[in-house]
Amino acid sequence: MGQFRVPLSLESLLSSTTLETTERSRIVNVARRDIGVQVDWHIPRLTLQGAVVNGEGPNRGTNPDNRMAYFGRAVVTPVPGLDVGGAAAGYSDSTISNAQVMYRKGRWTARAEYVRTHHRAAAFYTRGWYVLAAYQVVPRQFQVVGRMQQYDPSDKVGTDRSTGYLVGMQYFIRGDNFKVVADYEVFREQVVQVKNNRGVVQMQVRW
Repeated sequence: MGQFRVPLSLESLLSSTTLETTERSRIVNVARRDIGVQVDWHIPRLTLQGAVVNGEGPNRGTNPDNRMAYFGRAVVTPVPGLDVGGAAAGYSDSTISNAQVMYRKGRWTARAEYVRTHHRAAAFYTRGWYVLAAYQVVPRQFQVVGRMQQYDPSDKVGTDRSTGYLVGMQYFIRGDNFKVVADYEVFREQVVQVKNNRGVVQMQVRW
């Protein structure tokens, strides 16, 4: 009970201190937080999560429209190291569906997600996906990362889709507690190209 990250997107549930990149993918964007009640059920190879929140976002204890938002998420582990799941959310004006997969074994980490939001009042869909892979060249010290993502804000607009290609690295000084993250991402727009490529170098310290 209280404020928490809602059980929806895999990448939004991951802490920013453990992400392999300096920024989340565009379709995920931020770690979604809200105020309400959540229930988790864990058995071997299966995790079920459900939540009811006020739908107003973080740090907002009031609910002016008196409408709630509902979340459900299920994750199955068919073999050790592989998680396959899906999630859904219902707001008063929109619904969200999500498919997700994550693989961790040895030096490899890989994950992918597809997210679709239906904006009922305006009758359009927002869609996006990403695929990420990371490999520890030197275990617990140096990791290389690659990601491809695509984001389409509206299926009613034929010119707003963008695709991003990222390469990066992590240098671990004391694991995720003290590390340097660097990446460079090239974006390609559907029609008109924009000068929005970005390179980021970031030092993270946590205690």
